[in-house]
Amino acid sequence: MPGIRVLTYLIAIAETGHFGRAALRCNVSASTLSGQIRRFEDYLGARLIERHPDGARLTDAGRRVMPWAEVIVHSANRLRETARAV
Repeated sequence: MPGIRVLTYLIAIAETGHFGRAALRCNVSASTLSGQIRRFEDYLGARLIERHPDGARLTDAGRRVMPWAEVIVHSANRLRETARAV
């Protein structure tokens, strides 16, 4: 099962509309980010991102997955903050 990191990559792509900018935001190479997204898409059995020469856009499946990705990433961040506060 993919980790939270790939969900962070998905959110960054959705927000920036570009693999390169998303990779910079996530401090990884564009090829690493792209490969992780492809593996996640294979795992889900659905394409989440439409890749274009001028950028990237969410597919219908990507738009449906995004709210879940945001909840999971937010929850994981809160979990980490709670544990660190103890």
